[in-house]
Amino acid sequence: PITSGPAAVAMKGGTRVVHDFHFNRSTPSCNLYLALQQSKSLVAVAGRTVFKIFRLDECRDEPAGGYSLSDMHILPNNYQRKSKQNLSGLDTAIADIVWSPSDESKLAWGSTNNKVFVLDINKEKYRMFQCHSRSVNCVVFHPSTPLLLSSSNDGSVFCYDLRSPETEAVACANFSTGGDNAVRCIDFSRVNENLFATGQESGTIQVWDIRNTQKPERSFHAQHSVITCSWHPNSQFNWLATGCHRQNTIGILDFSSTHFTAVRHLDTIQCISPVLKVRWRPDCDMHIASTAKTCDKNIYVWDLASHYLPDRIFEEHTGDMVTGFDWVGPDWLLSVGKDGRIILHHYSDGYRPADWVNPCSLAVSCRGSLAASQSTKKLPADPNVLSVQLMQLQTQPPPPQQQQPALGRNFSLTNAVGVSGAGARHRGSAASASSAVTATIVQWNRTSTPGEYNLVEYRCPSQKLPLGTDSFVHLAKHYRLSGASLSEVCAHNFQLAAGLGLDSAACLWQLVLCAFGVEEEALAAASAANAASAAEASASLNLPEHQLVADELAG
Repeated sequence: PITSGPAAVAMKGGTRVVHDFHFNRSTPSCNLYLALQQSKSLVAVAGRTVFKIFRLDECRDEPAGGYSLSDMHILPNNYQRKSKQNLSGLDTAIADIVWSPSDESKLAWGSTNNKVFVLDINKEKYRMFQCHSRSVNCVVFHPSTPLLLSSSNDGSVFCYDLRSPETEAVACANFSTGGDNAVRCIDFSRVNENLFATGQESGTIQVWDIRNTQKPERSFHAQHSVITCSWHPNSQFNWLATGCHRQNTIGILDFSSTHFTAVRHLDTIQCISPVLKVRWRPDCDMHIASTAKTCDKNIYVWDLASHYLPDRIFEEHTGDMVTGFDWVGPDWLLSVGKDGRIILHHYSDGYRPADWVNPCSLAVSCRGSLAASQSTKKLPADPNVLSVQLMQLQTQPPPPQQQQPALGRNFSLTNAVGVSGAGARHRGSAASASSAVTATIVQWNRTSTPGEYNLVEYRCPSQKLPLGTDSFVHLAKHYRLSGASLSEVCAHNFQLAAGLGLDSAACLWQLVLCAFGVEEEALAAASAANAASAAEASASLNLPEHQLVADELAG
């Protein structure tokens, strides 16, 4: 029921569909998993109804470069082969597939019927291990020795020695992770080949030494439901990336501490959807790619230096999700999805969200003022977007008697920059017009409600006086030094200096208020208390109030 389309279909740039399985209506799509040899010469794609091995050839004649796939015809789709060995019984859902890095003729996969298979493509024979009691989740080879690890929903990790006789179909070691929490992922360290990490459904991460099956070297709780993990390919970075499908996050853990049990949480990347797989980008130490587990057909590449937006997004798949991918090199990415298509992506063809984000910045000075700048460039028109509105801050300064400088952590804005419409992303070429930047200086101010702070805008005159003699004369004529309380004097002079753009002079009046405002309030309170006590004493002795005050001052 499944046909295969070997012809490559160009999409854009160097990105192309290198193979299509053409799932028809009678046969629903299935999860396809992809494994790439360490030498990047063979590619294996497997699922419930598909098992194919392709040769990956470099396209030297095409201007865009890239790679092409050619079917090796080692195994047909229905897993049947009349010669040497009958492969019937393998038609179950495959959960993971991987090539051996030490012996590239070995290919292993785990299935949902609790079995682990190892295929020798040279001999066209396979070995079967059935040690788990539940579905197998992950299989991984040791980097340099013929050892294979498998994890399962039964909470166990088994080790198989492929040097043992083919008649022995049992594991040589069992790593008991404790309890029946499903072990979802395994990966060997690039720094120490004897260490491997496991991620459990409960969020526990354990680091084991393959020579010690009794207890893990390290065990700690990192995230809720770790579903994938990947050690950094560069041995200089002893980092472990973990993917959580409940919190939609990618955690980066640093194991490079000299203290053996110390683990430092390096960073957390907040993704859009539950994470299914993560893979580090080769030769780019700060880039990591991820796919989603449900309802997301995109591949995201994140930059640890700026991970609030993906550095690249590949959107070529049309199915529900991308089930497998791997890096062919730093510029090429091979992926397969539920749509049955194998797509070769070029990194430069990925969509870059940062190119369509309106740049803005925010800074708080040590004087308590806030500066915000925002680009006013116009993005290319999109028929799916109705309008783009840039709204200024609309705030009202409080009355003069409430203008007390204060610092707070919470603030509120009445309006911000907004985009109305269908919400589709902007497309098209970048605007050639130069971007103008507007800046607004605002000041922290106390409101009438205790504990709340608003951003109040101090608008400068459209035509400011030059910072010279005219400014000095203007301040000399309008400064207030007496005739009011210290708070009112400082507030008046602060507004006067800020209106001329003299931030240092305005800050000086804030400092005067902060230094002597409390003392003024204390003197006023003491004077009021003395007047009250004098009034009480005059009432009791029947003496004039001014006489008692004069006697007290003389004393």
